[in-house]
Amino acid sequence: MKKAIITGILGQDGVYLARLLLKKKYKVFGLYKDKNSKNNKFLQKKIKYIKVDIRDKNSLVKILKKIRPNEIYNLAASSSVSKSFDSPIDSILTNCVGYLNILEAVKENSKKTKIFQASSSEMFANSKYNLINENTNFSPINPYGVSKVAAHSLTKFYREAYNLKCSTGILFNHESILRTEEFVSKKIVKKLYDISIKKNGILFLGNIYSKRDFGYAPEYVQAMWKILQQKKSDDFIIASGKYYSIKYFVNIVCKEFKIPFTWKGTGINEHCINKENKKIFVKIDKKLYRPLDVKPIKGNTNKANKVLKWKSTTNFKDLIKILCKDVINEKNFNP
Repeated sequence: MKKAIITGILGQDGVYLARLLLKKKYKVFGLYKDKNSKNNKFLQKKIKYIKVDIRDKNSLVKILKKIRPNEIYNLAASSSVSKSFDSPIDSILTNCVGYLNILEAVKENSKKTKIFQASSSEMFANSKYNLINENTNFSPINPYGVSKVAAHSLTKFYREAYNLKCSTGILFNHESILRTEEFVSKKIVKKLYDISIKKNGILFLGNIYSKRDFGYAPEYVQAMWKILQQKKSDDFIIASGKYYSIKYFVNIVCKEFKIPFTWKGTGINEHCINKENKKIFVKIDKKLYRPLDVKPIKGNTNKANKVLKWKSTTNFKDLIKILCKDVINEKNFNP
């Protein structure tokens, strides 16, 4: 029986990955910093949960020596881009220093352990290219992206300098009902569902013309597992290969929830109106604009398609249908 450690076990990806590994007969150990997570209801008896801050190297070493895992999936992160502007130190300490502790602990105590690092499309946020591959130059524009570039670079360094079996999945946006509402996908779907029921309320958004490459989270954790099954450690773009604007996202959700809508106005005054009751239900809030916004980028997954035999199979409209259905049934949802 293989043994795997998942850091950030209570996050969206941690929940889905844990279920995948259990199905594959792994013994799963889940590391968490605190249990103040809405995903607590998905805790499983088959998983051994361990409270630890990955910024504490000594604690990590003790855990590693005791478990001797075959694989480590590092999903622990301060993952909110917007919050990284307010707490850049936390982003660097968790996303970079915390990961460095994992690398050092493995190097010193368990060099046969394979490591997966969750890298991010935010590393390329200001790229002059709109199609991103594994060799595209980094160009982060927020503290979160900077921290992910540092961690990604450490992966390559430890792989080459110390022959560690560490790989990365460069993950573009991937969504599910397990997202919190600080992520725009969940925010849009949850708020518009409430508005469709109550017939009032307002969804406030920032730059609705910002574009993202959206995918479905359960498919992306499949890619994580496939990456660590390769003989050669490497880096892979994991994406859908297509991007869509936040405004288009809103439009599709409105159609799913049968909200008759029309857009009016321009710029900061652009808004969306319910055609039946004439009420404004989507407004632009300048406070929600990022200091610097991501340019339209999408992922080139040719390498993942060829080497991993992986590709995103849930198209954008089907993704939104899933998100809308799951929000409706959120209280009884079980991944």
